Amino acid sequence: LFRSAFMYQILLENLGPGVAEGVVLTESLPGGLAVRGFSQDPDSISGNVVVWRFAQIGPRQQTKILIQASLEEPQAHYPVELVNLCTADVEGDTDPTNNTARATVIVSEAVADCDAFYLDQNLFQPERGTPLTIFFGLESRGEVILDLYDITGYQVTRIAKDVFDPGVNAYVWDGTMHTGEKVGSGVYVIALRVGKLICWKKVIGLR
Repeated sequence: LFRSAFMYQILLENLGPGVAEGVVLTESLPGGLAVRGFSQDPDSISGNVVVWRFAQIGPRQQTKILIQASLEEPQAHYPVELVNLCTADVEGDTDPTNNTARATVIVSEAVADCDAFYLDQNLFQPERGTPLTIFFGLESRGEVILDLYDITGYQVTRIAKDVFDPGVNAYVWDGTMHTGEKVGSGVYVIALRVGKLICWKKVIGLR
């Protein structure tokens, strides 16, 4: 999402049988990207080109570098496709065909905020007529899907699928599943889906 932080992971691995010497890793970041930090400080940064240098990397040895970034400037159109290119140059490498990797991040306009998604209670008893109120905030009118999962990831029921107005919305659920029965006792997860945004909240149901 626009202005949401995301993470690139670079995995550099020596697949050869010998020691790779004089390794230069070059990351070409897409324009308009704001870098928030690196797990390993680069040796040089020039514009959107970031370079790391390694004296040597042993056989089957791996090096991981994380880059936290975000798209801070508003765009004329969404979604925006951000493509970055990473290349490893090695002294004496006779087969550079697998030395380049490409990653793509799709950025959509923020339509909801997980911080504005909350429940009026973490423990509810549908059999006693105590409903659960689910609050969520939207920046624009759009379709919202609310699903209930158990802790194994199994979808227990769909709570709601409807179009809601911008601002804070309150959806009251009485605990009735698609079967017409009330949800049983247990620990559940309520998932909110708005476009490509997914937020989660845990709730305990008691009979």
